[in-house]
Amino acid sequence: MSETASTRPSFWARHAWIIAAIWLFFLIFPLMTVWEFSGSPAIRGLGLASIAAFAGVYLYGFITLPDCLGGHAPKRAWTIFGILCILPLPTMLVDAANYLSFTPFLISFAAYLLGLRALLVTAALSFAGLVLAGWWLGSVDAVLSLGIAMALVFVVNLMVTQMMRAGQSAEHMRVELARAEERVKLSRDVHDLLGHSLTVVKLKSELAEKLLDAEPARAKKELHEIGEITAEALAGVRATVTGLRGASLSQELLNSQATLEAAGHAVTVSGDPDDVPPAVSVQLGWVIREVTTNILRHAHATEVLISWDVDSLTIEDDGDGWGSIRKDVSGPDAVEGNGLRGIRERLAAVDARLVLSESRFGGALVEVAW
Repeated sequence: MSETASTRPSFWARHAWIIAAIWLFFLIFPLMTVWEFSGSPAIRGLGLASIAAFAGVYLYGFITLPDCLGGHAPKRAWTIFGILCILPLPTMLVDAANYLSFTPFLISFAAYLLGLRALLVTAALSFAGLVLAGWWLGSVDAVLSLGIAMALVFVVNLMVTQMMRAGQSAEHMRVELARAEERVKLSRDVHDLLGHSLTVVKLKSELAEKLLDAEPARAKKELHEIGEITAEALAGVRATVTGLRGASLSQELLNSQATLEAAGHAVTVSGDPDDVPPAVSVQLGWVIREVTTNILRHAHATEVLISWDVDSLTIEDDGDGWGSIRKDVSGPDAVEGNGLRGIRERLAAVDARLVLSESRFGGALVEVAW
């Protein structure tokens, strides 16, 4: 089954560095102050270097660190935050109030990469520093505009991170609900499978008992069929229980790849299944299993290509295709077996679409988009 939202990088973890890079534009204010400094060139150079280092470390943190919206920040995040607190100090040699220009960045870093408590503490210390600077410099007006900006940064970060936490919590609940529904359905499948098989076994064993003396050859045939039915039922139970154990999507892919290659198929995989949304990955595991089964049973293929993207999965082969009756089986008149029909229903439940058509190699093409 799928991985939980907490084990996959969130959208913010993958793209936050872009927003962080845009906001670095506002370092222009301390940068201009240092650049226009008419004192020692060494102090000016040290100030410019500290600003450049601050920008690099700040961006590095957002690129490499996971967000901690749903958990605790790693020690490395606190180390980077400490470095960020120290780097602006040389700019105070130019203007003692320069450090305050960096506090909105520290607030944002704390909000996304350290957690709510760190955000509150950082904001409180920043505002305290702002008040002390205004008192020390004797000019409240000089820091009033920065105070307004700092307050806006704090409020926006607090609101956005809380919304993101709520979104992650909702996604986690959705994944757990999808897992519960899968387990219920799989349990029902086991029940139906065993119920049907045991009923047939019971009837055939009673018939074999009656025929044992009168028609031993026919009784032997019935006993042989009982063995086949039992083996088939055991295989079905094993396959279903595998689903109940809840292998990850990556593991499902590895299992299918190994099975296909063992059967003589050349398998090429591109893309990363870990980019798939958790709720969708629950259903994609079924897609991979069903398509693998179809290829092994019907395709007579030699090559299989599996491609992952952030919003799609494509599986194609060079086998016999969907048959001569209808090449495009994605329309409403398509004739699909129970397996594909079930997959389509599963995907519809998570707003994903299944399209079946002819591959570029003349075989079958399976596309899933979400």
